[in-house]
Amino acid sequence: MKSDKIYVHIGTHKTGSTALQIFLYQNSKILERSGIHYPTLAVGVPYHIQHASLAYQLRSGDRLGFYKFISDSIKEGKVLLLSSEAFLEK
Repeated sequence: MKSDKIYVHIGTHKTGSTALQIFLYQNSKILERSGIHYPTLAVGVPYHIQHASLAYQLRSGDRLGFYKFISDSIKEGKVLLLSSEAFLEK
């Protein structure tokens, strides 16, 4: 059974979002053991610790790529957690 929960942290700029993303990234193995999957992206520092590229992908109209990433990232029995200020931008 795959997870049916996805949490998206949409922080505004200058509110500590990067600090939260660094914490989530650095503790991703502990989170995994606790049932929370915080995926990393191979896009480059510091962007690999947060999910701006997913927000940009969605806004550019590449919904198929976005949904594929989500589908591939959902782990059985885990909650998927995403974080980026870019989900808020227009």
